[in-house]
Amino acid sequence: METVVNYQPVKHTVFWEAQRGIIRYMGAVEPLGIIALCDEIKLLVEYYKYKRITLEIDSPGGEVRSLHYYLDKLHMWRKKGIKIETMALTQCSSAGAFMLSMGDLGCRMAMPRSSLLYHNVRIYGDGQQPLTSNRLGNLKTALTQTDAEMMMELLRHLYSAVEQKYFDAIEGLICRLPYIEDSIVANKDMNMFMLLKDNKLNRLLKALPKNASSDVYRNDLYRQLCERLRDRGKGLEDVKSIEGLDKHLKALDAEAKEGLILTWLFARFEYYQALFEEDSSIRPEIAISEGLIDRIGVEYEC
Repeated sequence: METVVNYQPVKHTVFWEAQRGIIRYMGAVEPLGIIALCDEIKLLVEYYKYKRITLEIDSPGGEVRSLHYYLDKLHMWRKKGIKIETMALTQCSSAGAFMLSMGDLGCRMAMPRSSLLYHNVRIYGDGQQPLTSNRLGNLKTALTQTDAEMMMELLRHLYSAVEQKYFDAIEGLICRLPYIEDSIVANKDMNMFMLLKDNKLNRLLKALPKNASSDVYRNDLYRQLCERLRDRGKGLEDVKSIEGLDKHLKALDAEAKEGLILTWLFARFEYYQALFEEDSSIRPEIAISEGLIDRIGVEYEC
């Protein structure tokens, strides 16, 4: 999601139907617009007592912090049993496309000729702050971590039937291990990685607390973990659904199943990361095949 500096005013239109409230969000994903959107949803839920909200989106994208704000609210509404349906109008790009895909599974829709654009996080410089090698290195780290965090948000939503411990393990691997934090040496983090059931890698992981300050050690461990996951995930590249994964799991024992689920999630992470890296518009039909939306149409039925 790119950082947009000069935002055009966001327009909200609210409709009240018998069984649902509808909000049309038109404009960039930016602080004032997103906070106002969340306030509108709060009003529909708490005052009008709607349990079903339809969010119609027409957006060129925006900033990731505003998207995070919306996602935090979205998780809260879901815990309260609120259904959030989404529909793309003429265009849904960047952060707007992410909001579209984070609608309730089975209830994400696009108009027949909607333009959809998914991409990894990017930033535009204003040319006023000089860039040094150190600043560029910090910027790369921040962008890579943000990419990984947003991708994990999407994967947790798309494959919510998978136990959370597998997402925790993959998230620990891609979001924390390369960028050492105190929490990475905690036993609970080590236990997440132990799902790999790999004796060699487990020995390396157990030595991590003693080598926590070594960038070389962590980078080498991270590389070996990723290589082993890719090697074990061969043959799973085209498995896009939980149902497809289940076919591979049937003949395996419990220990082998854990390892396969982990490698499959890692393969899904890298697949979507590569797809978003293409940074080009896709038709709604393609978005359906990629699991990013559920249907096409001009009337909302969910």
